Amino acid sequence: YAVLLGVSGLLPSKPRPRWDAQTREFIRHVWDAWWPQQAQWQNVLLPKRAWTLSGVRPQNHPARRFAAAASFACCPESASARLSAIPTTTPDSWREAVAALFAAASPLDYWQSHISLGSKLRDNPIAIVGQPRLSALNGNVILPFLAASGQPTASLIRALPPEQNNAIIRQTAHALFGRDHNPLLYSKSGLRQQGIMQIFHDFCLNDRSGCQECEFPRALQ
Repeated sequence: YAVLLGVSGLLPSKPRPRWDAQTREFIRHVWDAWWPQQAQWQNVLLPKRAWTLSGVRPQNHPARRFAAAASFACCPESASARLSAIPTTTPDSWREAVAALFAAASPLDYWQSHISLGSKLRDNPIAIVGQPRLSALNGNVILPFLAASGQPTASLIRALPPEQNNAIIRQTAHALFGRDHNPLLYSKSGLRQQGIMQIFHDFCLNDRSGCQECEFPRALQ
């Protein structure tokens, strides 16, 4: 985490007056880990101006995302070994195991009580990877990996949690079901969302005819 935050240029160089004691201690931990390694990364340091952070939600700030990446990566086992060990017996055990991969250990558990660096201490824990992002990871990374490695995934596919609706889903659903369709057709099913996105990439992405020459109806026939 210290390397990611240090190389990014987002590691504060000095404490801010408004920081609480926990934030000061956390940044001191990061600096203690970053300082001995700083010289070897000098040639790849990013300036802070390389980032466009205006309008970024606190939950999506790179400092929080780095914590999730570090929590997953810093483990004796390889990433493939950790993913292969995910249980596929039930959808619940699968989702719980994936969430555990991104659970923050100390001192990164700082992010479970602060939404942003130096923000007010929260009473309830905040996951460094929220449920919408976990759903996206499950559908687009974890489940394909398990399927490709030969794990039984049929029950997981049927219980695939939905992602947040995105522009691709909305655009393709509008073309398929009309402007007045009910989003509940797909918003509660990750499998249906994946199907809609697959239709977009197979038929809509390179079609500039406004659906007039779409091959999808003929494919269904």
